[in-house]
Amino acid sequence: MSVDETVVPYFGQHPTKQFIRNKPVRFGYKLCSLATSGGYVIQFKPYGGGAKDKSQEQLDFGLAGSVILDLISELPQSLPYQITFDNFFTSVKLLDHLGARGLGAIGTIRQN
Repeated sequence: MSVDETVVPYFGQHPTKQFIRNKPVRFGYKLCSLATSGGYVIQFKPYGGGAKDKSQEQLDFGLAGSVILDLISELPQSLPYQITFDNFFTSVKLLDHLGARGLGAIGTIRQN
C-alpha cells in the first residue's frame, strides 16, 4: 500500500483550492490517498486547510501522521500490510507506532 498526495485539477473559484508551486498540476483540490501496488485507490481524504480543533492523534503524530492513521483505520486487521510513504508523512514516532501495531512501514527522510 502507498500513501501520497494527489491534486485533482480545478481552475474555478473555491476556498479549499490549493496552489502548489513546481508541480505538473498547480491548481486544484489536494487529496491524500491510500492505494494498492496495482494503483487502485482504496481510500482518500480531502485536504481543506489546517483544522482549528486538533485531535489527540494530530497532537501526537502531527497532521501528516494523523492522515496516515486515518487512511489505514478502515483496513481489515487480519491481513499484514506494508505501507510506504514519502518524507512529508515520515516520522520516527509514526514508524514506531505502526510497527507496534504489526504493520510494516517504509518512509523516506531528508538529511535536515
